Amino acid sequence: MAQSGRFPGSRALLAAVLAAGPFVAASTVTANPPQIRSLPSAPDAQGLGALAYRGGLVIDWDHARFGGFSALEFDPDGGVLVAVTDRGSWLTASPVMAAGELVGLEGLRLGALTGPDGEALEGRGGDAEALAPDGAGGYLVAFERDHRVWRYPAAPEPFGALPRPLEAPGELADLKSNRGVEALTRLCDGRLLLIAERAAREQGLADAWIGRTGVWQAFRYPRPEGSRAKGAVTLADCAVLVLERIKNKDAPDTTRIVRLRTDALRSGAAPAEPEVIGRLNGALESERFEAIAVRPAEGGGSRIFLMTDDGFQDDRRTLLLMFELGPEAAHRGGRARGAARGRSLARYEAPVRTESLAKRL
Repeated sequence: MAQSGRFPGSRALLAAVLAAGPFVAASTVTANPPQIRSLPSAPDAQGLGALAYRGGLVIDWDHARFGGFSALEFDPDGGVLVAVTDRGSWLTASPVMAAGELVGLEGLRLGALTGPDGEALEGRGGDAEALAPDGAGGYLVAFERDHRVWRYPAAPEPFGALPRPLEAPGELADLKSNRGVEALTRLCDGRLLLIAERAAREQGLADAWIGRTGVWQAFRYPRPEGSRAKGAVTLADCAVLVLERIKNKDAPDTTRIVRLRTDALRSGAAPAEPEVIGRLNGALESERFEAIAVRPAEGGGSRIFLMTDDGFQDDRRTLLLMFELGPEAAHRGGRARGAARGRSLARYEAPVRTESLAKRL
C-alpha cells in the first residue's frame, strides 16, 4: 500500500491537502506566502517513454528572491528539496505525497547564498547553475560566468556554513561567460561528473570532467541534435540521468532525459550516444526545465523531480513535476551501488590542468 503524507509522511497535512482540492496551502515564515496549485493538465503522454507522470505543481511567490531555479537536490535525509537560483538564492521545501502522487509542498523557505567572506552573493558572482551533495552532509555548487565550484559544509541551516572553493578543472577559466558547468553529480565511487554547456572542440561533443578535487580527467559528453546538459543525477544503480534541452530555431525547445551508462564514463573511448528515457511534449515544450533531482520509489525504481527556470519573467512559470521511472528501466545501464564501491569505472587519460584554489575535501 502506498504511503501518503509529507516526504516521508504527515497525516495532518495530507488531510488539509485533500480538503483543499487543487489549490494547496503552503506554510511559510513570511507574511506574503507562496501560492501553490496543481498543474492544470498532465503532460502529453506521447514521448514520455519510460517516465510515468505522478503530479505537478505551479508555484507563485511574490518575493524578490523567488525564481530562476537552475538546480535541484534532496537534503541528506531525503525529505526536503533544496534548490539554487542563478541570482544567488536558495530554496527549501518538503514535497507532499498522496497515493504516490505529488500534491503539494510545505515549509517553503528562501535565503541568500553567501561567499567565503559571509556576504550575500550578487551579480555575476551569484549565478549558481548546478548542485550536488558533497558526501558529508553539505553541498557542492557550480557557478557560471565567474566559473568555479564551491563546497558548502554541513550546517543546521542550508548553506549556513561559509563555502570553501573546490580545486576545479583549470579549463573552467576558458569557458565563455554563459557556457559554464550546468550539470554536476556525485558518482557512486565519490568522484564528480561536471558537464559544461559549451561545445567541445570536437563536433557534437561538450566539455566535461570526471574526478575529484584537484585530480580531473577530460570527458567528452555527446551532444546529439545540439542538446545541452542542464542537470544530472546518479541513480541507486550508479547509472546517471542527464536533463537536456535542445534549442529549436522555428519551434519550442525540446526537453528530454537521457541515461548515461557508467561504463561510458571513460576518457579516450568513442563516446556513445546516451539512451533517451523520455521527452516532454505538448504544452510543456515551451517550459525551461533546468533542474532535476531523484529519490528511490517504493517498491523499486526512482522518483524524478523536474523544476523550471522562469527567468524572472512574468510570462513564465515555476513548475515542479514528478515522474516515476520503473525498476526495470531505472536499473538498465548501471550496476548495483554496492558493487561499484571501491572499484574504478574505467581507465582515464592524464589529468587535465587544475586550479589550486582550496584544500581537498
